[in-house]
Amino acid sequence: MATYAPRCPHCASSIDVPESFLSKIKFWTHKSTANCTACSRTVDLHQATVMGDAFGRWADHFSQDLRKTVDELPILKNVEARRVIGTKVHDEDVRLLSSFEALSSTVLRQARQVLRDKSHGEEVLLDAAVLRDPASPQEAIAVILGRSAVSSGQREWEALIARLGKSEYVAYFPPIATGVEQRVREAIRDKKWPGRLASV
Repeated sequence: MATYAPRCPHCASSIDVPESFLSKIKFWTHKSTANCTACSRTVDLHQATVMGDAFGRWADHFSQDLRKTVDELPILKNVEARRVIGTKVHDEDVRLLSSFEALSSTVLRQARQVLRDKSHGEEVLLDAAVLRDPASPQEAIAVILGRSAVSSGQREWEALIARLGKSEYVAYFPPIATGVEQRVREAIRDKKWPGRLASV
């Protein structure tokens, strides 16, 4: 069974606590705290452990869905990928990633607020789907749509991913201010298998 690092219940950042300390029985019988270096709050370590476990499990679930999605993608040339994604040469939010692990890590960082809200039991959306180019159906990309909980303002973001090689990807994270493309919403809505964090 996988074990996950404790996380701050407020900002979902990892809490650095020695594993030997976490394994002590007194951890569960006496109130212990630690400081979150990201948000500077004092957190209860029991709550941080529960948060870390929930966050880690949801992150793993989504990563598995993302893997299933990108495995369906054809390998495209860089020019084809850019055309289907819709990026320009000067776009700054385009990232070249040389492994699925790098892709998953990049996406999960973007999804941290959504995963935090989900770990608190709130309703969120985080899903991935395959989007095919209507003009050339053999060319396809993966799209991700994330939406945080009501308590976090229901902020939406999207990602568009093309496969350049067996384990090479290009990912584009459009500025949130531009809004989510309609084709991304439709791909998530029409997918044949549900994502684990979907609530559409």
